Amino acid sequence: MKPIYLFITLIFAQILCFAQKKLVTTASSLKYEIVNKGSGSKPLATDKVTFDYIGTFEDGIVFDDSYKRGQPIEALPSNMIKGLTEGLQLMPLGAKYIFYIPANLAYGDKGAGTIKPNANLIFEVELIKINDKEAKDDIAKTDPVNPKATYTIIKTAYDVYTGYVVDGKKEGKGKFEDMLFGVTYEGDWKNDKRDGKGVEEKKDSWKYQGSFKDNEMNGEGIIYYSNGDYTKGKWENGKLEGQATMFIKMANETKKVNYVNGELIATKNAINKKTIYTSFKMKNGSDYEGYAIDDQPEGEGQETDFLGGIYKGEWKNGKRDGVGKYTYSNGNAYEGEWKNGKKEGKGKKINTMSTLTGTWVNNQLEGEVIEYDQFSNTSKTVMYKNDLEIIK
Repeated sequence: MKPIYLFITLIFAQILCFAQKKLVTTASSLKYEIVNKGSGSKPLATDKVTFDYIGTFEDGIVFDDSYKRGQPIEALPSNMIKGLTEGLQLMPLGAKYIFYIPANLAYGDKGAGTIKPNANLIFEVELIKINDKEAKDDIAKTDPVNPKATYTIIKTAYDVYTGYVVDGKKEGKGKFEDMLFGVTYEGDWKNDKRDGKGVEEKKDSWKYQGSFKDNEMNGEGIIYYSNGDYTKGKWENGKLEGQATMFIKMANETKKVNYVNGELIATKNAINKKTIYTSFKMKNGSDYEGYAIDDQPEGEGQETDFLGGIYKGEWKNGKRDGVGKYTYSNGNAYEGEWKNGKKEGKGKKINTMSTLTGTWVNNQLEGEVIEYDQFSNTSKTVMYKNDLEIIK
């Protein structure tokens, strides 16, 4: 690859990398990403700060790491390179930021040690103290569970706990981040277990907000899903139990439902006691959401097919059966009776110009049909055979 093309490729890759991150850019062109917001006060340029950091070049090579040395840095922000002087003053106590520092805010055209001239640098910084005051000193004034509780940070290879502990056990307010499974819990703890009020969230999937007991969802709560749906009700030992309120965004519908041992039990929409509310991919490739038995539509439900058409109505033995409406991707629709997956019985064919009301036999309009013209607001009776109008 020619050097000019390689250069352009590297620049494009860097731009794409930045675009995928949630970066903030200051007036000086310093960029930063917030890893942990923190909750304390922010330092001045003349305050003594204590912080850990990892310094890397743009290619990912680490040139300095205070964590490995086991010794955080103590300094005044005003004595640091310009990028860190500015960056440290943006950070609340207890925060962790990643700074992307251009060369003119780092060591410029002179460089320093292993840092070459005009090198852009990346610093991951965790602010521990301001004038010897730690994050726990701010929090302890408002959030202690009991006099024995101490605020700490516990890290392992896969998770981080930030909060109060008593005799090594989580006790009181705290936040637990499971890096392996992408689950975060923030709230009350008791005897090393989630207990009290809290929020548990799996990134890009769901978020539960409510009561916990013995590490399980217990009591009143609400669970939000990434597709906009939510369910509000009462949990027992981690499972929904009894009557709950369910909102289905796709149908813009709120309904009362019942749960037994965590499973949704259909009520008035049920064909029998085995019917549950669910969603799945049908054998024909359509997406289904509604009542079903063993992944077969039964009762009321909605199918969205690969052509963009939507059927909303009644089902029996996995087929459209009863009253329902199918809306085509172009906005036209059929609304009426179905039998064994086909239009069968009384119904209406609706489009922007007219509405045909009549009887369908084996998916086709048959016999006398009332045709209503939308524009002239007039109706007339016509005859159909095999889905075609008979012209006299």
